[in-house]
Amino acid sequence: MSQINELESRLAAALDRIGSRLDALPAQQADSPATLEALEAAQTALAEERTANAQLEQRVHALKERQEGTVADLRAEIRTLREETQRVEAALDEMRKAHDELERTSAALRASAEGGVGDPNAINAALAAELKAVRAARAADVAEAAAILGALEPALAEAPADGGVN
Repeated sequence: MSQINELESRLAAALDRIGSRLDALPAQQADSPATLEALEAAQTALAEERTANAQLEQRVHALKERQEGTVADLRAEIRTLREETQRVEAALDEMRKAHDELERTSAALRASAEGGVGDPNAINAALAAELKAVRAARAADVAEAAAILGALEPALAEAPADGGVN
């Protein structure tokens, strides 16, 4: 991109030099055939430089548009990945909380069993905590699988429909 800008500035400087030299030609020399040929050659060169400059400007414009599109696509992909990461992190956080609760209720259940007392509330709480932990683990697995699938979808979309087999 910097090369295009450098070429563009060089072309503009060349055009300015050609224009200033054309203006500097004395009026009496303008009538001679050699001067007329030089003037025509300079005008032709000027027209060619203007055409080249216009083409470079079009290329720069096309590159900028393509770059803006790519940047927008990348930003959207980053936003999607962040959302998926947040969902996975939330599911993992729920799983950790459920696991901590399961450990507490299991400890209470062990203590009651060691005391020889079968506390039905402790057993109930332990079973509920275990069920909650299993559900949280499943939710974390589903969120992780969705994130993996989301990352694989672009590659799968680009893969040949026949699986690459001829």
